[in-house]
Amino acid sequence: MVRVRSSRVRSKIFAWYRRSRAASTHIAGGQLAYSLRHHLRRHLSKGVFLCVLIHIGTAAAESPLPTVHIRGSTNLMPMLQRVAENYMREHAEARIVVSAGGTARGYKSLIDGTADIAMASSAPTEQTLAFLNQGSPKFVSTTVGYVAMVPVVNPGNTLHDLKMEELRDIFTGRVDNFKQIGGRDLPIKVLIGPPSDGLTESWRTTLIGDDDSHTPKVTILDERKRIKLVAADFGAVSFISNGDLDGRVKALTVDGENADEENVRAKRYVLVAPLMLVTNEHPAAAARAFVGYFSSVSGRLQSPGFIAVQADTPPNGAAP
Repeated sequence: MVRVRSSRVRSKIFAWYRRSRAASTHIAGGQLAYSLRHHLRRHLSKGVFLCVLIHIGTAAAESPLPTVHIRGSTNLMPMLQRVAENYMREHAEARIVVSAGGTARGYKSLIDGTADIAMASSAPTEQTLAFLNQGSPKFVSTTVGYVAMVPVVNPGNTLHDLKMEELRDIFTGRVDNFKQIGGRDLPIKVLIGPPSDGLTESWRTTLIGDDDSHTPKVTILDERKRIKLVAADFGAVSFISNGDLDGRVKALTVDGENADEENVRAKRYVLVAPLMLVTNEHPAAAARAFVGYFSSVSGRLQSPGFIAVQADTPPNGAAP
């Protein structure tokens, strides 16, 4: 009699446990365990309670909730967070944890195993690539979109357009006064992002190339601080994502072209950074499923500056 009764109650307990787990993907383990013990004690004798609790605990330990850790580019993070929230609503068993820190941190997290997916807005440097591909497994990238990189100056600056060569000369230091390129007699202050910033690496490789480097007089700041300083300094020049433009700074055209989606897709504007999700060559099923999900919905996403992938028209300067 006890065996039949406890079996029925066990079925009810397991059904309750599955419902609670699905509805509480972010509940702390201790809270769920306390709730489970309380529910069991209401229905079972002491001996049967202990047996069922051990049985359920063993089952839970054998099938933990899959958690996918994603780290890296701040340019991708807001969109990744939104997609991750939608994904978890559609897949109650999934957990996605997204954090920023820059493209370099994303790659590093892949190397040391603390992330399943890296968000990147540049291809890895040669040094990083060597670390990524040493031994086994190797790593692969999935390009999910692009972002245009825009040169910006103070709104009071009289310049409106620069040739690509002039822009390159400014950031390498060969031009250090705006009067050399038709502007006011004003020393130029070049601002770039930190080495961990993928957009800065894409700007360097796309504009300057591997045979040259930024001027040694460069000031290194994150994008928020660069915008603030350009807004306050007539001599400052920098670059930001097209999606981060606001009225505090003035965007310059390059070779007469605006950094809009139409020009990017037509390859008339080439200062473009790839937005990528990078994984182990053979990622865990949960990570692989999320990358596939993001790729399937990316074409429908609306986010300032984000240019979705179209396989037939990859922009110039972007990683394949």
